[in-house]
Amino acid sequence: MAALQGLAQIASKHDLPIQTHLSENVDEIATVLKMNPDCRTYTEVYERAGLLTKKTILAHSIHLSDQELAVIWQHGASIVHCPSSNCFLQSGACDTVRTMQRGVNIALGTDMGAGYSPSILEVMRRSLDVSSVLTSCRIKEKEEAASKRKCSGMKNQDEVENKMSPGIALRPPLNFERAFQFATLGGARALNLADKVGNFSVGKQFDALLVNLDSVDSPVDFTAGLKLQEKFLKFFFTGDDRNIERVYVNGNLVLNKSPS
Repeated sequence: MAALQGLAQIASKHDLPIQTHLSENVDEIATVLKMNPDCRTYTEVYERAGLLTKKTILAHSIHLSDQELAVIWQHGASIVHCPSSNCFLQSGACDTVRTMQRGVNIALGTDMGAGYSPSILEVMRRSLDVSSVLTSCRIKEKEEAASKRKCSGMKNQDEVENKMSPGIALRPPLNFERAFQFATLGGARALNLADKVGNFSVGKQFDALLVNLDSVDSPVDFTAGLKLQEKFLKFFFTGDDRNIERVYVNGNLVLNKSPS
């Protein structure tokens, strides 16, 4: 704890961002709590140390209670969802919809070599997969609870939910709009740069990609006459770097693959 408190003091003195893991897997949680027996949760360890601030970025954050999410929200810290890594390492599935409903900012991450792709496009897609799987699992749990109700003589659905499947909430899965927001504005908020980047609001820096769905070797099945949202979805779900012709950072052209 003393070492963590020392890091918090350095971060406070120099106004530094803080990046660390939180609740990536159950073994990690058990180890942290064993090392900090006075703390009830993993999140409390960071809170007591003074490491939860508006500049704190918490990677993974899979196995969090509602109380832990409330603490993170109170301190204004952000969570970075790493679905590709979490699935590959079998760490668990972060419930981004639940986290979002608690008001906590979410960004997306590749977790570097722990995932199978460095592409944020891939991470956006995997975030939808993880959320859909969580929803499917809850539906199955509800169905199993209903089946048990019939066998046990319970009279109504409320009794099933209270006695056989407490805490199961059927939330709609993540949609592509929100996943895209996590990858853009969510990341900007996590880095405390939302006043400068993250979207195309007037006055912000021009960070942008010029995307060509019909580029050479394009993986996108492009057809003429598509509406703007349809084009966006084509790129979101099937596009990759072959479709990116130009990259702008703060208005400066930093990559140009367009024909001269």
